[in-house]
Amino acid sequence: MNLRGLFQDFNPSKFLIYSCLLLFSVLLSLRLDGVIQWSYWAVFTPIWLWKLLVIIGASVGTGVWAHNPQYRAEGETCVEFKAMLIAVGLHVLLLMFEVLVCDRVARGDYFWLLVFMPLFFVSPVSVAACVWGFRHDRSLEVGAAFQDSRIQGF
Repeated sequence: MNLRGLFQDFNPSKFLIYSCLLLFSVLLSLRLDGVIQWSYWAVFTPIWLWKLLVIIGASVGTGVWAHNPQYRAEGETCVEFKAMLIAVGLHVLLLMFEVLVCDRVARGDYFWLLVFMPLFFVSPVSVAACVWGFRHDRSLEVGAAFQDSRIQGF
């Protein structure tokens, strides 16, 4: 096994995402099995961490974009900035869904239809994001993942 090749191909952002998802899956299964008695807000903490880092990254990217006008003149940089905004918009919709799920499970005051409303918006937005990404030769993995899960649901 070549360790140099392993570390050169290492993607820190995907490692963070998969680590957060694994930890969330373990915590949720332990909570549902009754092994731990944590609140659902604590169980969803790895997901909140992931979304927080996405929003911080987008905020930093927007600040750099606004502070450096020469980036706006370059064509490819403009496309990358728009792709970042689309991806963070999809993440914000997912964050809204996750917050509503936590609140619904913890308190149960409203209908599940209201909880799933952000996902109803994610589907057409992710279709548009995938079309936009293909037109601009961009890979929007988030949008493609949403569409893949939507197609598997049918």
